[in-house]
Amino acid sequence: YVSIDGRHFTLGPDDGLTRAPASASGTAILKAPMPGRILRLLKREGDEVSAGEPLIVLEAMKMEHSLSAGITGRLELLCGPEGSQVKEGDLLLRIA
Repeated sequence: YVSIDGRHFTLGPDDGLTRAPASASGTAILKAPMPGRILRLLKREGDEVSAGEPLIVLEAMKMEHSLSAGITGRLELLCGPEGSQVKEGDLLLRIA
């Protein structure tokens, strides 16, 4: 547990796949955690999503990795069609 400026956080193992950093404006982005191929898009731009809901299946190192929403909101930006290759750090989506 960590407390900073009156805000409290619980820390634990993080796989880097299920969270998207939220900004002060209430938006979140999800970047590719590793190079791979977008195998499936589970939502479309404009869809409402809930925190923790799977959004993209990324194929990397011969394994499927489910990438989930970090916050609840509306999917504003979805980059790359199914089958497209991504590099580590490429922007995949934005939620507001």
